[in-house]
This record gives sequence, C-alpha cells and structure tokens, in this order.
Amino acid sequence: MLAGIYSVAASNFFWLFGCCCSACYIEGIDRGMRMALNIRNERVVQLASELAAKMRVSKIEAVRLALEAHLLQCKATLPLTERLKPLQDHVANPPDSDVPLDKSFFDELSTGR
Repeated sequence: MLAGIYSVAASNFFWLFGCCCSACYIEGIDRGMRMALNIRNERVVQLASELAAKMRVSKIEAVRLALEAHLLQCKATLPLTERLKPLQDHVANPPDSDVPLDKSFFDELSTGR
C-alpha cells in the first residue's frame, strides 16, 4: 500500500516539477506546496509535545520554530576551515622575536637555567 502511495506522490511530484531531485523538492516547498510530515518516532513526538507545552503552541508550530532556530544556528556557525584560518596564519607567520634561536637558546631550554 505504501509503495503505491509513494509512487503516486513521486509521479505527481515529477509531473509538477519535471524531476524528483531534492533541489526541486525544496523548491516545491518554497512555492507554497503543502507537504505532509508524518512523525513515526515516539521520542520525537514526545519532544515535540514537551516543546509545544512549554511554548504554549501547537506541536506543528513547535516543530517549525525548532527547525527554523536550528537552521539559523547552522547558518551562523563558521565552517572549520574558516575557524582555523587565524591559527594557520599565526603558525605560518610567527611574530618576530628578539631572541636568536641558536644552540645556546636550546641548551638553556633543556637545562632549565
């Protein structure tokens, strides 16, 4: 039964948007196309109920708000490469020092004088 529903939904989606890739699916949502979301995970339903009760909104609104907040947080987080850039620059170009790095310097480090 579910396979039949899926194939009908997929064929309708293909008919509407010309393909069945995720980009078109998102585009379909952006166009205001209403899609059903069935949550079949007890823990997720429990979390949605708990959040809805605390926020005094419906479960649907609680899930929407939580997803929007998480997406904003994901967009605000800098990628690791950008976070490491200052450290990489510092290691690549260390600050100038008046101390010469010669044998006496390293001897002093190892003896602890």
